[in-house]
Order: sequence, then structure tokens, then C-alpha cells
Amino acid sequence: MARNLYDIYPMGVYDWSHTSIREGTTMPTGQTASTHRATTGACTCQHKATPRTDDLKHDLACRLHRISGQVAGIEAMIEDDRYCADVLTQLAAVEKAVRSVSATVLQDHLETCVVEQVQAGNVDVVDEVMDLIRRFS
Repeated sequence: MARNLYDIYPMGVYDWSHTSIREGTTMPTGQTASTHRATTGACTCQHKATPRTDDLKHDLACRLHRISGQVAGIEAMIEDDRYCADVLTQLAAVEKAVRSVSATVLQDHLETCVVEQVQAGNVDVVDEVMDLIRRFS
């Protein structure tokens, strides 16, 4: 079972110049996080690069903007003292929309990132996928 990100995403798979690492953690280069920052000046905010198609980005952005609009509408409903059942109906619609976006991102993750890792011989990524699936069940 994988113990940390370095086991799941070995060098070359993870963009180490942008990693967020707890103090005292040893990086694959042998340096601690603070030494890495001091010697390279690198930002240590965590970012894994996942290229997505322009169509997928556009689809997700549109859906997320629609969800933002729905949330703003719910906020207005609450300010206007609208009937609880109406507010709850709209909240349920937002939850369903967010779950739909999550399912789309999860499917893309499985079809790209996970497949690439398994093909590279890294089966520990399955633990990560199982954790993600548990979050959405």
C-alpha cells in the first residue's frame, strides 16, 4: 500500500517544482521541503498537472457557472424568505449538478491519469481511486 505521494506519483509524473510538502518531509531529491525552497526558490503549493481537452474544460466551466448561478439564486431565495420546500428543492438540484460534474471529472481521471499509471506499472494508484469512489458513494 502506498504511504505518500512519492509512492503513487514517482519522479517524472509529478511536477515537483510546485509541490506542497510538510516541513521535515524528504523529497525524492533527498532535500527537505525547507531546503528545497531555499535552494531553488520554488513555490511549494501543490499542483499536479492534468491536461484536459478544450471541449471538456468548456463543458465543465459551463456547468460550474450554471451551478454558481443556481447557488446565487438560492441565496436570493433565502433573503426573500421563500418557502423552505422550494429552497430545499433548489438545493437538491445543485447537489445533483455538482455530483454530475464530479462524475465527469472522475471518469476523465480514470480514463487518463489512472490508465497511464497502471500502464506504467504503478498499481498503487488503485488505492487513490478507491478513496475517491468512496467519497462519492
